[in-house]
Amino acid sequence: MVLEAGEPVAAVPHILRAAETAAAIGAYRNALAREPGDHEVWNNLGNALAETGRLQESIACYERALALEPAYDASWNNLANVHEERGALEEAARAYRRAVELVPDRAAYRLSLASVLARTGRPDGAVEHLARALSIAPESREGLLGLGEFVPLLRDPRIAALRPGESS
Repeated sequence: MVLEAGEPVAAVPHILRAAETAAAIGAYRNALAREPGDHEVWNNLGNALAETGRLQESIACYERALALEPAYDASWNNLANVHEERGALEEAARAYRRAVELVPDRAAYRLSLASVLARTGRPDGAVEHLARALSIAPESREGLLGLGEFVPLLRDPRIAALRPGESS
């Protein structure tokens, strides 16, 4: 690896990560050439492409994974993450909902859905999923409730009852 003139040494980890991601993309493509029906490889290729900012390509990979295995919650969640990153919050909410339907007790899926619902003006749905996420992962209460997007929801009695030192 050679640094360009004026490029800081601190850039080395980023450069190495980009090279690793490019190598992973190639490896996933090679794997799919041999086994095109592997939904997990399609999902992983989508993750690598998303990491490089190739969001449309990653969406196509997640959709392919889901065509092969519609109940693969990780692909629904990853698809939602990419939709959220590109600002397509309605599509993100639909995909997060499907991930929640498949794995109702995964706090991270419910928290992501609550976040999108809060930002799209649906506080009741956001409160429902935030409260459930907090009941699933009570050890995360302090950190989760400090997230700015949830501040307006903290007055809801369903959330207040879950906050340390408060009762309903």
